Amino acid sequence: MNLPVAPRALALPAAGSLSMLQSAFATALLAVSLLGCPRHTGPDTTLPLVTTDNRAAEDEVRAAREAADAGRSAEAVERYEAYLARYPDDALRPVAQLGLGRLRLAEGQPSVALPLFEQVARHPDPAVAERGRFYVGVTRHFLGDHAAAVAILEPLRGRTVDPEETTLLLRTLAASALATNDVERAIVTLDALLAEPAPDTDRAEADARLREALSAPLPPEVATRLYETLPHTGVAWPVLARAQMRAAFAAGDLPRVRVLAGALTRAGETLEPDLASMAMRAERTGTADPRVIGALLPLSGRGQEAGQAALRGMALAAGSPPTGPLTANDFQIIHRDIGDDPAAAVAAVDELVTLHRVVAIVGPIGGEAATLAAARAEALGVPMITLSPAGGIEARGRNIFRILPSPLEEVRALLRTTLSASVRRVVVLHAAHGYGHAVRDAVRSEAGALGGEVVGAVEYAPGTTAFGDAMRATAALRPDVVVIGDGASAVTLIAPSLAAVGLISVGPGQTVPNGRRAIRVLLPSLAFDAGLARSTGRYLQGAQAARPFDASGPLSATAEQFRDAFTTRYGQPPSMLAAYAFDAVSMIQGRVEAGSATRESLASALAGLQDSTTAGASQGFSAARGPNHAATIVRLDGASWVRAAP
Repeated sequence: MNLPVAPRALALPAAGSLSMLQSAFATALLAVSLLGCPRHTGPDTTLPLVTTDNRAAEDEVRAAREAADAGRSAEAVERYEAYLARYPDDALRPVAQLGLGRLRLAEGQPSVALPLFEQVARHPDPAVAERGRFYVGVTRHFLGDHAAAVAILEPLRGRTVDPEETTLLLRTLAASALATNDVERAIVTLDALLAEPAPDTDRAEADARLREALSAPLPPEVATRLYETLPHTGVAWPVLARAQMRAAFAAGDLPRVRVLAGALTRAGETLEPDLASMAMRAERTGTADPRVIGALLPLSGRGQEAGQAALRGMALAAGSPPTGPLTANDFQIIHRDIGDDPAAAVAAVDELVTLHRVVAIVGPIGGEAATLAAARAEALGVPMITLSPAGGIEARGRNIFRILPSPLEEVRALLRTTLSASVRRVVVLHAAHGYGHAVRDAVRSEAGALGGEVVGAVEYAPGTTAFGDAMRATAALRPDVVVIGDGASAVTLIAPSLAAVGLISVGPGQTVPNGRRAIRVLLPSLAFDAGLARSTGRYLQGAQAARPFDASGPLSATAEQFRDAFTTRYGQPPSMLAAYAFDAVSMIQGRVEAGSATRESLASALAGLQDSTTAGASQGFSAARGPNHAATIVRLDGASWVRAAP
C-alpha cells in the first residue's frame, strides 16, 4: 500500500538562517509527504506475503484499501476500524493497522496513528515489524521527538522498496536532522533525496535547503568527512568542493586549491571564471622563476622616501640598467607599492607568487605590513626577507627572514661592550611611544644577564623639548649608563640636559670634575645620527651607538664599494634601508647562482648563511633566520665616530 505525494500544502519559508528554517522546512516536507488521500492501484508489494483463510476478513481489508485508493478516506477509516474490531486475531491485521495509521497521519492525528504502528512493529515477522518501525519513526517526527525519529529511521536507509516510501524516509530523516542541528546528516540525506525521482517543485525545495545548509559554516572535521564521503555525482559534493576551494585560496593554501580544482575537473564540473583563475594561479605557484625577485615597498604615502631608497638598493644589486631593457640573464625585480596600507601587502604577496612566480620577496618595511605579509608568504612557501626591525617576525616559519636588527639585539650589543664590574647601574630614558617602550623592555631583558642592574626607567611624552623633570629623576637614580629610547632629534636636546644635572658622558680614561657623575650614553640605531658629533658632540664624548649602516663611515671595504657605486648611480649616498635591501637581493642572487633555484632550496640555503661581504652589518642569517650580527658599535671620540673596541 503506497503513500502518495499530494499537492503542496504550505508555502515555502523565506530564505534566512538555517536555524530559522528548520521548523518550517520540516513541516513543509511532511505536508508534501503525508497530507492528502492515500491511493493504491495494485497489491501491496512492499509487505511480505501475508495471507488469511478468512475470505470475509480479506474482503473487508480489500474494500477498505480500495476506498482509500479512490480518495474516500472517511469510508476507508470506517472499514479499517470495523475490520480491526471484528477480527482481533486475523493475519491481515498488520495490513489494516498500517493502512489506518497512514490515514490518521494524513488527517494530522499522529498520536492516534502511533499505537497502530507500534503494534505492527512488535509483529513476529521481522519484515513486517521493520515496516511498522518505519512508520513509528515517521510518526515520532510528527510528534516532535526528532532524536527518536533519527534513531529509528537511520538504520532503515537503503532498505525501503517503494519509491514513495524511500522519498518519505529521506524527507523525514532530513527534517529531523535539521531539527536536531545535525547538519551533516541533513546534508547527506538531502543529497540522497535529490538522487531519487521526485516532482520538480519538491526537488527545487530540497535543493534550496541543501544549499542553505552548505552555505553555513561547517566544523572542519564535518567538512572533511562530507568531502570524502559524498558521491561526486550528487548535488552536495560539487557545492562543497567549490566552497572549500574558495576558502583554501583565501587562506593561501594553494596546494589544496590545486587538489580541489583537479577533483572538480575529474568529476566533470566546469569551473566558474573565478575558480578557473584560482586554479591557474595555484598551478603557477608550484614552480618559481629563479631570476625573478619580488619587492613589497611603500612607494607612495608617508614611507615613500624609505621605499624609494630600498628599491634603488635592490636595483643596484640586481644589476638593472638605469635605462633600457633587461637581458635574458639579468635578475628582475618586480615591485609592488603597498603605500600606507598594511593589508595591501597580503594581496601583493599573492600576486607576486601566483602571477609573477617570484623565487623570493624582499620587504615590507613597516612592522604591521611585514607581519601580515610574512603569514601569507609562509602559507605560500615563498622565502621573504623583511626590512622591518620588528623582532620575532622570523618565527612565523622557515621561509621568513629578518635582516635588520631588532631593538633587543642592538641593546644587547651596546650593553655587552659597555657593562663592567664598575659600570653596571643602568637607567632607560625613553619617550612614551612604541619604540621607546621596545628599548626599555630590551634593556630590562638583557642587562641582568650581562652583569648590569636596571635601577629605573624614566619616561617622557613624545615631542618633549624641556627635559628638566626627566633629568632630575634620572640623576636621582645615580646611573652609570643611560640608554636613550627616542630619535636623534631628541638626543640633541637630551645630551646637554644630562650635563646640566651633573651627568657627564665620558669615554675611556676620561674623568669628570668633583660633584659630577660620569656616565656612558648608549644610542640604539634610531637615536643615532652622524651629525650628532657636530651638534652636541661636546656633551656626548664617549657615547656609543649601534650603527647597522652609515654611509659617512667608518665602513668595511665592501660597504665602501656599495656606497661609492650607489652614490655614482643615484647622485646621493645610500641610506641604511638601501644598504640592507641591496644585501637582501645580493644574498638571494648568490644562493640562486650557487644552485638553489627553487623556493624550498633557497630558504634552506639562506638559513645559517655566513656572508662577511654584506654592506650592512647583518653578515647573513643565523639558523633562526635573524641577522648574524646586529650592528657595528661606534664611539664618539672628539669630532669623529670610531669603531668601539669589542
